[in-house]
Amino acid sequence: MNIARALTYIFDDEEWIPKLAITVALVFAGIVLMPVFFAGLVAWAVLLGYLVELVRNLRDHHPTPLPRWHNYPEKLADGSRVLTAVFVYNLPNLLIACCVGVIPLLWGPDSTSTGITLLAICCLLPFALAYNFVTGAMLALGIARYADEGNIVVFFQFGDLFGALTRHPRSTLIWLALATVINIGLGVVGLIPCLGWFIIPAVGIMAQGHLLAQFANTIELPYAKRKR
Repeated sequence: MNIARALTYIFDDEEWIPKLAITVALVFAGIVLMPVFFAGLVAWAVLLGYLVELVRNLRDHHPTPLPRWHNYPEKLADGSRVLTAVFVYNLPNLLIACCVGVIPLLWGPDSTSTGITLLAICCLLPFALAYNFVTGAMLALGIARYADEGNIVVFFQFGDLFGALTRHPRSTLIWLALATVINIGLGVVGLIPCLGWFIIPAVGIMAQGHLLAQFANTIELPYAKRKR
């Protein structure tokens, strides 16, 4: 897996500026409209649909993998399915957050409550980190398979997804490390006020999409070859 390629391939596309500009606009809409629950989710669903199309193009070795911004209903449909999978995968995280959040309500705002809360966080944090590393890789592989097959069921074939990862532990760990490096690096640049807050997440979607496709191609044959 080539992290440099994931960050630079964007500029090989002659239309990268308008494509990036629309992606930035949707990121802006997703952040600004987040308080308006439904409107914010629509923007993020469209962005996830763009990610699916990007991975599909990369898996099919499209010469200019960055998708054009058209067929919005299709992107919304694909992204909504990915968003559903993201919600399901994060249910344990919501449960942990609820368990920690309810402690002050049961014991009140005193030192005992604070101590119990810290103890709960210390006990649950290792589990949460391990869970999110594993399910993050499963979700990434699920997105690649969904890009191939267009069937939401692939996200919930948990045993098959987990089995694919355990058969390729080295590649999985490399992908996790590189994805984390991209997130941290872009996150630092994203601290630039205003401009960085919206451009960097848009670049991150494109970079992570390329790395995700590399990861899927490393542990599974590309879709076009599997269909032969």
